[in-house]
Amino acid sequence: MLLVLGIAPVDGVAAQSNVLDGLPPCNFAEGADVPALEVGALVLNLQTGAGCADNLDTLYPVASVPKIFVLGAYLELVMTGQSDYGRQVEFTDRYLMGGSNDCLSDADLGTRVSRGMLSELMIACSDNAATWMLMDTIGWDTVQRHVAATGIDDVGEVIPYAEVDRLKLALIDPRWNDVPRQYASRYLRRRDTTGLSQYFSTLPEYTREQMRGAARQYFEIYDYNTATPRAIAEYILKMRDDLLANESPRTDVAKAFFNTMMLTQRQFTAQSLPGTVYTGSKNGFDTGLRAEVSFTLNTLDNLNRDPESLIIVFAHQTDFSAGALQTPGQDEGPINRWMRALSADVAAVLYGEVDTPEMVDDPRVTTVRLQESSVVNACFSPYFVSGFDEARVSDFESCLLNAGERTGYALDDRVALGMVLRGVNREELRITLVYTRPDGTLRSYQTESFFQRDVGVNWFHPVDMRGAWTLDVYINLERVATRRFTVG
Repeated sequence: MLLVLGIAPVDGVAAQSNVLDGLPPCNFAEGADVPALEVGALVLNLQTGAGCADNLDTLYPVASVPKIFVLGAYLELVMTGQSDYGRQVEFTDRYLMGGSNDCLSDADLGTRVSRGMLSELMIACSDNAATWMLMDTIGWDTVQRHVAATGIDDVGEVIPYAEVDRLKLALIDPRWNDVPRQYASRYLRRRDTTGLSQYFSTLPEYTREQMRGAARQYFEIYDYNTATPRAIAEYILKMRDDLLANESPRTDVAKAFFNTMMLTQRQFTAQSLPGTVYTGSKNGFDTGLRAEVSFTLNTLDNLNRDPESLIIVFAHQTDFSAGALQTPGQDEGPINRWMRALSADVAAVLYGEVDTPEMVDDPRVTTVRLQESSVVNACFSPYFVSGFDEARVSDFESCLLNAGERTGYALDDRVALGMVLRGVNREELRITLVYTRPDGTLRSYQTESFFQRDVGVNWFHPVDMRGAWTLDVYINLERVATRRFTVG
């Protein structure tokens, strides 16, 4: 059972430190079925003071989480007139890293991407190439000066993951120190040996054990991209103070900061949160580690995203030979499974029992269908490939109506929601999907729509438990639809 401490709401920097120190332990690592797991955590409701903490001052490798500092440094330049959103940078072969989940991929080579879009890709899909390009544009030292100016301790130097990739390989063979970063990244991420013949007489070929050993050594030797839970919490709380200060440019920076983080999907530690809150997040993952930083809010007040809670969980396996090991990009794995299970406890600390609100009639919602994902994808693909072409929404809707609704599925099917909204008038929509599993646990997701009159939504979830399921659909925190289905 997690302990919950009722204290006064958090307000001001001095109070923040006292509140963090006064929290009881979460004990998240106790009973975790993850070999050699170390956990740092903070769960805190900023309105009620309820929360808990583990190892606040322990330094952890947190992979991509420090991209929030790159975002803050860039936005500070923008809001003080030293940079802008629109200036474009060409995505060249020099920045192609070759990750399987990269937003900037081979197909995008030669395109020009605005700095503002780079900052959004860096956060929303944790794109490493976008981060590298943005850091090169503003200067790596700019990020370090931004962190130093906050006065927050225990943040390691922030470097792009292309350099992390090269450092890991150099621990196997020091000749990698002379190899351009893009070659190192493409080799590490997809075993692409293009360009390596000029640096190696025999092209490198390493075993899985060598690669894991290099990752383990990297974490033992270097403190790049590291932070304590306290440092991250203080940074987010500082941004919140700046947001509430109503003082330009610091308030403008904070507003854009939280807006950008809200583009990120709900992930493992936030997946049991109710549909009555919004989330903003940044995640990080690497061999043997997963790190997540999320905030929640329960209103959109004139674009001021004032967080009501914080969720910080850093999980790191210290012994790579101890058993099951979390690997990068792996949806399952020991840490991810543990974080999903942990999410229900996080939600209980922050919100206790949450009742499902009454359903409202939203006339914008004209069609809602549940179907197998291949059916909905076939309807959606022409609409999506055209760049969310609003002219194709009618075709998408007709296809959904012809497909009908399906209420029975087999275990491990991918159940998809197809939905159409009309007359949105280019408003900002935050759409939350909450799947209630037969055992009562939740899996929630969050997506958004901007600048459209008519909107098509396609979202799938793999069902992993037999029994009766419920899907509740929320638009801007109001429940607008419910569907029930059975998994046999």
